[in-house]
Amino acid sequence: MPDRRYRERVNALSTWALGLGPTARPAPEDLDVLAALGPIADSVRSQVLWANEDAVEAQWGSGLREILTTGAAPLPPQVQVEPSHDAGPNTPQAVSEEFDPRPQQARLQRLREWASAESERTEVAALPPELLQIVAFQNINSADDVLARCAGLTIPMDIRLARELAAVVSERPAPEQLPEKPKPVAGSEWSESPGVFAGVDWSTFGEGQARPLTPLLTHAVEGGISLDWQDPADLGRVRIFRVVASADTWPALDPSQAEPVGVTLSTSVAAPLVATSAVTFIGVWCHAGQDEVAARMAAPVFVAQGQVVWPPSRLTLQVTPRKTVAATFNVPPGATIQVQRFGAGSKPRFNQAAALDPSVLVGNGFVDPHPPVGEVSYAVYASVRLGDGSLEWSEPVMGTVTVRVRPTSLPLTVSPNGVSPGTYDISWETPEHGAVEVFLSPSAPPAGLSEESRTREIVRSQGLTPDRLLPYPTLSLGDTTVIQGVAIPDEWARAYFVATHVMAEDAVGVGPTVGLVLPRPPRNPELIERVDTQIITFAWPAADAQSKDADVIVEVHQGPRQSQELDVGRSQPIVSMTHEQYVLMGGIHLTRTLPPNGCSLHLFGVIYERGRPRRSHGVALDYPGITRVAYDIVAVRQDGQRSVNADDLAGYAVTVLSNEVLDAAHFVVVHHPQRLPLSPNDPGARELLSELRPLIANVTQTLGHLTPGTHMGFVRLFYSPPDRRDCARIAVIDPDPANLWRGVC
Repeated sequence: MPDRRYRERVNALSTWALGLGPTARPAPEDLDVLAALGPIADSVRSQVLWANEDAVEAQWGSGLREILTTGAAPLPPQVQVEPSHDAGPNTPQAVSEEFDPRPQQARLQRLREWASAESERTEVAALPPELLQIVAFQNINSADDVLARCAGLTIPMDIRLARELAAVVSERPAPEQLPEKPKPVAGSEWSESPGVFAGVDWSTFGEGQARPLTPLLTHAVEGGISLDWQDPADLGRVRIFRVVASADTWPALDPSQAEPVGVTLSTSVAAPLVATSAVTFIGVWCHAGQDEVAARMAAPVFVAQGQVVWPPSRLTLQVTPRKTVAATFNVPPGATIQVQRFGAGSKPRFNQAAALDPSVLVGNGFVDPHPPVGEVSYAVYASVRLGDGSLEWSEPVMGTVTVRVRPTSLPLTVSPNGVSPGTYDISWETPEHGAVEVFLSPSAPPAGLSEESRTREIVRSQGLTPDRLLPYPTLSLGDTTVIQGVAIPDEWARAYFVATHVMAEDAVGVGPTVGLVLPRPPRNPELIERVDTQIITFAWPAADAQSKDADVIVEVHQGPRQSQELDVGRSQPIVSMTHEQYVLMGGIHLTRTLPPNGCSLHLFGVIYERGRPRRSHGVALDYPGITRVAYDIVAVRQDGQRSVNADDLAGYAVTVLSNEVLDAAHFVVVHHPQRLPLSPNDPGARELLSELRPLIANVTQTLGHLTPGTHMGFVRLFYSPPDRRDCARIAVIDPDPANLWRGVC
């Protein structure tokens, strides 16, 4: 516990110093040390404080010597002193209660911080520093107390300033208080004055002072570093720590040979250190004793050591127009720099895997040529190798930028695959940033979709949905990305490829559409032969309703029989059909009879693109052909002309007309009294005429004549060759059934 007369000595020294004038008085820090020392012997005083007492007395008078010799001083009115019963004539009187200086020190620290923050005010700058000590260490808590004390010391003081002083020491908000200014990094844990410590002959300093060191924890804070170490409570009741620093090595031999940082009673402080080299070595020495005087007179003990590797400072980041990240920073002298990069969603922490190549470092900064898109964080570390060979890293200096790249409209190149016919290769120039998605659709996206950046939601609403995304793997070939062997569904008549450049959910660029016209041939064609017509049935080329466009048609071309290939460039379609006609009629009804000697029919799916037909490969039908023979039973006169009435009827002529030459055609005419006979051998039928003769194509010829009679019935012509298989190629066409009801013999 400090001396009981400590407060009285502070008051006495402050009052004494005020009488000297502003130019002659000692500094307030010196008064703190003198008050802490108390009454000391002449021999000690001359060694510790000054060597020439005459010079001191000539400057300051004998008042200081009296205070330091006896400790006696006039006490202020607020302090009541009880006489000591065992005190001698030269023993200073003691206060009746034990004095704890810590609250008064805190009051003084607040006053000094207030005075420093308000130093621009003329009335505050004119206040003597000793007045702050008097206000702090005496029982002054109101503006009236301040005014009374200043009046006794003949110090000018107005009521407004007195209220502010009283508010500061009592921690109450002051009227008309100005805004609080930032406090310095070094707080009240540091002593305002280092004070005086006993000298030590380091050449004879014993080994007994050595003890195991505790680690000194360092952490960078605004304006300096924080220091923490273990309290060596076993060294003494009062422990005063001297913190020193060195740029070369740990200051473990002599604290006076290192750069002083400060003196403190705390084991956790913030030091306003600045970087002068890559690393600063810090040592903590402890003066310990039963009281403060004994501690200051004791030899120090080295209790903790550590170092701080200074991080780079003043980091600035900027995204260049070329979407690189350029950075500048101050490099601690002699340090090695490492830059680590973390993308969006990654928590920045020391990670060697995130380190950029050292080639990005350029002077006092770096250039990241390929940063990821989005929010990017950078951690810049400094490292230095210590004397013991260990590598120490600084804390990082952090910075974050957002790299925004506009999505581009990527054109695609679509070409047939040379290995797998019917498939296609898709390629595009690989963008530097973002991802590329390629879609395949049977219908084209709306026009204008690629004019500006879109959100993913809008892109999907326009038909580029996930089910249209190509699931094929990509292959990187230098600056080009390729998808090989893309197959298009067989039922599609059109296919559209489009690429999207995805930078973010709200930044998607849609590329130009590449369309393919893929006409498909009709499926499952068949030819239905009827007596009076021929019908081609088939399945429409596209099964997908979206592909049944109005401009998709089916063409039929005719070629030589048993020909599987047809040169459509030299051929004209004999008939064509739209999808609307197909739905209505179900197939193609040939209005022109196919050749009786047979032919090949080639069916194509056709789509017109820019006025030019694009045809699918053809599907061939082999038509063996059929000979059509039309006959008639004509009433004729004697001269062979048609009979007009029964009076001039001479007989019935059987005429035939063939569409093909027949070398030897055997025909039979039969009569049935009840119905049309079904064959030459139909029961109830009788043969009227049998002829074997050649027929000329497209020439009407008379096979023979029938004699009129009273046997009424149906007369019918049949083709009846010896080999019945030949009947399949001959079609006999009946006339009007009314012409077949005749009366014959």
